[in-house]
Amino acid sequence: ALAIGASVAGDASSLPAAAAGGSLTLAWTPGRLRVEVDARLWASQSQTLPGANAGARFSMTSVGGRGCWAALRAGGLELSPCAGADVHILSAPGYGADTNFPADGAWTALTGGGLARFELTSWLALRGRAEAALPLARPTFVVLNEGPLHKPALIGAAGSFGIEVLFL
Repeated sequence: ALAIGASVAGDASSLPAAAAGGSLTLAWTPGRLRVEVDARLWASQSQTLPGANAGARFSMTSVGGRGCWAALRAGGLELSPCAGADVHILSAPGYGADTNFPADGAWTALTGGGLARFELTSWLALRGRAEAALPLARPTFVVLNEGPLHKPALIGAAGSFGIEVLFL
């Protein structure tokens, strides 16, 4: 079976402050296995150094893939542990300094968590996912001659809640 989903998403650790965004998911579910890819667009946010006018405007897009196993199925409820990886692509053009540079960064994070789904009808389901992330790199964003502005957390957390349309 195939499924296409749309969700509201949250990330607590990749940007300077907790971020909200949207997610689109495409899933293939042969039996109890679930393979899905998703793309997430996060709301932009600004961060300014304390006591200075210099900072940056952070914008991030994430793409990822994961595999899940339907460990529990009861009625229309399905609970699945999942493992995967995400790539975060971040742009942070500077402002307020004598010289401002466009800063970009990208990193991969390994993810692990769980997916809960509840089938409302044969073609529509609610879905929620929560996971922890371990970034394999943590780029530091710096205001030149001022100091560090942001670095992603050592261990992250993200989640989403939405609907999916089921095909086949």
